[in-house]
Amino acid sequence: MENLISEQLIMCSDEDQPIVQDLIVGFDTKFNLVISIIHTDYGDGRKNCSTSVVLLHSESMRLARRLKVHHYQLPQHIAECMSEWSEVANPSLKDVQDCFGEIIECILNEGCKFRIRRQFDRRGKVCC
Repeated sequence: MENLISEQLIMCSDEDQPIVQDLIVGFDTKFNLVISIIHTDYGDGRKNCSTSVVLLHSESMRLARRLKVHHYQLPQHIAECMSEWSEVANPSLKDVQDCFGEIIECILNEGCKFRIRRQFDRRGKVCC
């Protein structure tokens, strides 16, 4: 997974489990907005993978205008809008996936286009 600029952790599943999912938002080096769900299997690293929603710079600028925030504030704004999810006690993988789905739904409701980028596990499978 690439390092993101202005990266914000939106939520993560229960860290005491052998499989964890993190939901993050930030900008890539081209200032495209990236929202990623990262699946980490501590028992079998071959199963690590991720799924990302990527809004090109022009689309993320459009989203910022619609949300009435500065472009550079988008990751923080999205994380704050989803803050209710961070209050879930011992969040499950499904909770993280539901939060990811809610963010996607919001982006679609704002009329923005995005691409899905997947990093498959070492077995060539998608796990999130």
